[in-house]
Amino acid sequence: MKKILSLFIVALLAIAFVSCKKDYTCKCNYTSTYSYDYGGVLGVVTTTQTSTTEKTFNNSKKKAESDCKSEGYITTDEDGNTKKMDCTIQ
Repeated sequence: MKKILSLFIVALLAIAFVSCKKDYTCKCNYTSTYSYDYGGVLGVVTTTQTSTTEKTFNNSKKKAESDCKSEGYITTDEDGNTKKMDCTIQ
């Protein structure tokens, strides 16, 4: 009887774990900013490009949030140009 009860509890825990997994949409906003100096004649021209991407994670909410956040980044080169990917669970 104890063995059956133990197996039943393990089965319930497994079902609970699997049911915690679901699809979470990770939305990423990409922004790049470039500045150009044309010899001081025109001054500094700044160009900004943006785009949005989405990715789906099938996981627990905490793991999906962590995975989504790790998709993001920010870089700055020696000229001050930046590339940024900001990702959040929707």
